[in-house]
Amino acid sequence: MRLLTDAEIQQVSGGKSGPPIDVIGRRDYYLRENHSPAYSGSSDPRFQIYMQWAAGYYTAQAHDLAIDKVAKDVAKAIKTSKANLDNQEYSAILYQDSSGYHAGNILPGHNHDTGSHSIQDYGVPPGATIVGFVHNHPTYYDGINNSNRAFADNVDLAATANPFPGPTPVGKEEFRSYIMHDNILDEYDYASVLKNAASYQAPNVARPDIHPDASTTIQ
Repeated sequence: MRLLTDAEIQQVSGGKSGPPIDVIGRRDYYLRENHSPAYSGSSDPRFQIYMQWAAGYYTAQAHDLAIDKVAKDVAKAIKTSKANLDNQEYSAILYQDSSGYHAGNILPGHNHDTGSHSIQDYGVPPGATIVGFVHNHPTYYDGINNSNRAFADNVDLAATANPFPGPTPVGKEEFRSYIMHDNILDEYDYASVLKNAASYQAPNVARPDIHPDASTTIQ
């Protein structure tokens, strides 16, 4: 198989006339790869449907990349600035406003939990939409080695399946929780966690059966 010449592309896409050409492969490949104006301006309804899908797909991809970056920045800040993170849990809310994606204040909990901080304590401004939550699992709980720190527990998962009920807007379809442990940042997406929501009941035990949607090493 070969790439078409400019003249052949024009004919295939409805441009200049010429001798018949047999094209093997996908028509949209040749048009896309050669940046034909006829492709970008197609009135074919199927093409318009594709473009609508692509716009939504790439918007979602941009969201993922942006919120992941903010979450990684929070994890790095906890790792580098919190000397007692092996014994103390820290957390931050991630939110979106008209200027982009941001992290609120990084707050300590009481020993190994995040405590009862308010949305205002976390520094989420009025009008913002909550899109994520980051916290670390300490190495030690009350001086005892936390062998389950690599796993989300029922409380983590229940909070992800029903994030921040209250008056502050939450982008549930985009919401994700991030858990840092042993220099690893695990991501749990709302849509994935919701599938098993009925199982996140007391007692609060680790759930190695619920796998993260993504994992990143924090340098």
